[in-house]
Amino acid sequence: FMILGFVLPSLTGLSGLALEKTKYMTIALVASIIGNLLFVMTYFRVKERVKIPKPPKRRKGEPSSLKLIFKCKPLMLVVIMGILASGRYMYQAAAIHVARYSFYIGKDLTGLSPEETEQALQSSISLVNTVFAVATAVGMFGAMLIVPKLIKKVSYKKLIVVSCILGFVSSFVTFFIGYNHFWACIPFVMLSCVPCGVINCVSSAMVGDCLDYMELTTGRRQNGLGNACQSFVNKLGNAVSTSVIVLMYILTELDLNKIGTSYTVNPLTMSHGIRYGMFSLISIVPGISLLLCMIPMFFYDLTGDKKECVTKELAEKRVKEGMVISE
Repeated sequence: FMILGFVLPSLTGLSGLALEKTKYMTIALVASIIGNLLFVMTYFRVKERVKIPKPPKRRKGEPSSLKLIFKCKPLMLVVIMGILASGRYMYQAAAIHVARYSFYIGKDLTGLSPEETEQALQSSISLVNTVFAVATAVGMFGAMLIVPKLIKKVSYKKLIVVSCILGFVSSFVTFFIGYNHFWACIPFVMLSCVPCGVINCVSSAMVGDCLDYMELTTGRRQNGLGNACQSFVNKLGNAVSTSVIVLMYILTELDLNKIGTSYTVNPLTMSHGIRYGMFSLISIVPGISLLLCMIPMFFYDLTGDKKECVTKELAEKRVKEGMVISE
């Protein structure tokens, strides 16, 4: 998508909304082809490692699978944390909107022809979007590389709380730096994305711990519904991010029908309210979300000695039941 912003205008001569449609269609096709090829490869690599003995028949009056999920307090706290952290998706979802309406990086537009102005604006959008993508990738994936080493010494709960504090502070620093200082914002955007990588790694592991706790206390393990909860939180987070972007368009009274879609809008001509409103989508909005998501973690107690006890007792219980886990 970022490369297409530089290439498509010169190849197709398109601009404005028509150019954006072509960019999205092209990247959708490329992503779907690559994604399907990667998915097919798993057929040759994945194998079953766990041999589970046939479970006993359910007795009348036993709680349903859904009830077990809702009564598992640690799992519900992880789900609530994930929902409150939905703002972390804003760094990626809102980047293109901020690139269009908050920042301009490039040569002076004074005296340029309409064609030259269009090309300069598209180059600015692509550059801003590219830099944001690199910054978020460094912060997010950098954290994902470090987390596996940290979890041997630090609890999941502490990792989330500390990283969210870092993200919250960095987001507010970004907001106060402002949209007029693009390059000064980038290091703090990078730091703001650290919690994204931490939560992505740790939340899945926490769901596994919660299912262990459920299996030990109830004798039943709901892997399908437990993983579905994680998938639901991720999808809801993306939906919330999109909704907040639409809401910001309404709050800032940014009406594309009035502006026009046949050309690329010059952000320098936009009002301060619109530019700061859009800028807040990658600064103060996700920062508040990261602050809120820490609250459920203060009630999450499946850590330390309790977690080790659950793991040990569950392993002994599985051996007695005849469960075999191969390498």
